[in-house]
Amino acid sequence: MANIFNKNEYSNQGIRYTSVCVERDISISTVYHWHPGVPGYDLKFNFDVTLNNVEGNNKYFTLTCDDQRVKVNKTEITIPEEVRNSKPEIKVNVAYKTDDDALDYDIIVPLKSWEITFNDDFDGDTLNTDVWKSHRNHLTYDKPEDADTYEVIDRAQVAPNCYTVSDSMLNMLVTDDVIYDPINKQKYLYSECCLDTRESFLQKYGCFSARIACAKFGGINTAFWLLPLGKYSTKYHNFKCDNNKIGLAEIDILESSAVWGEGNRFAISEHYYDFTNDYAHISEGQYYEVEDKMTNFHVFTCVWFEDSLYYYVNDKLLRATFGVSADGFEGEPVTEGYIIVDISLYLDNSWVGKRNFTKEDLPIKAQVDWVRAYK
Repeated sequence: MANIFNKNEYSNQGIRYTSVCVERDISISTVYHWHPGVPGYDLKFNFDVTLNNVEGNNKYFTLTCDDQRVKVNKTEITIPEEVRNSKPEIKVNVAYKTDDDALDYDIIVPLKSWEITFNDDFDGDTLNTDVWKSHRNHLTYDKPEDADTYEVIDRAQVAPNCYTVSDSMLNMLVTDDVIYDPINKQKYLYSECCLDTRESFLQKYGCFSARIACAKFGGINTAFWLLPLGKYSTKYHNFKCDNNKIGLAEIDILESSAVWGEGNRFAISEHYYDFTNDYAHISEGQYYEVEDKMTNFHVFTCVWFEDSLYYYVNDKLLRATFGVSADGFEGEPVTEGYIIVDISLYLDNSWVGKRNFTKEDLPIKAQVDWVRAYK
């Protein structure tokens, strides 16, 4: 068929390929939402194909792929990880055929392969403290002489060694071990775990994943997140395209409380700061649900690109953030990030909900099977 014009358009809503037959006034449009996919999983795309911008006529179309390893089911394709790791792109042919007309064109689907840069499977029965450091600074288990004058805080503070490693699992704990803050004259009734890689592993851009089973009680937050190296809120992963004075200072891949929803809900969020306006804070994010319970193991992932972020649970894409870039105001730089995993006890009935445990339930744990990063 002569006089065929092809074009592709990119937007936050996906990638649209359009083929137009000038002679017969036929317009075929194909949209799919590109994302990079998660290491260890197949990658799926659904193609929305329309004729003359009229929905519901997919029956006239056939999709095929130039790589036989790619599975095609009507308008869905499944790309095995081995394909993503072996080639930079695949070619998908979209064919339209009726008794009167025939038209086809190719769509090039770019593929992202991953190379592992960090891995801890928590083998053995001890934590690798060359990799993971506690956030503990000046706190102590030792009771100061003037402890009776301390303000009592009915929540937890990060404590050293508030974890165990067994059966190839990191068990992050909340305990009823009292911990003291001699500088601020405060006494915390509980201890909690927070571990990070800021002294051992830093990376700018890439894929960050962890397999985690969250704590089963309310009032407690299980979290997996990224921070830029440097003083909090003053260093950034990305900047807003429409206002590059606003920088992304915290990427929360997972925050969970057992009392959210039916125990199957967690939050993904991003924290931005305007470094030209007294570091005014902006939070963006929302709640998502898993099919079973958050106390079961799930893989939580963030892919951090220079111009976008993609969030997954297992192989399912949940959220994509566009409208960001590495171009900060007056050359403000993007900073390498480090990984944090933690379990935190908050004040009763705080943002993570009402406590629903007793002293007999302590220690409370969240488990981490592994943590990985890729580039």
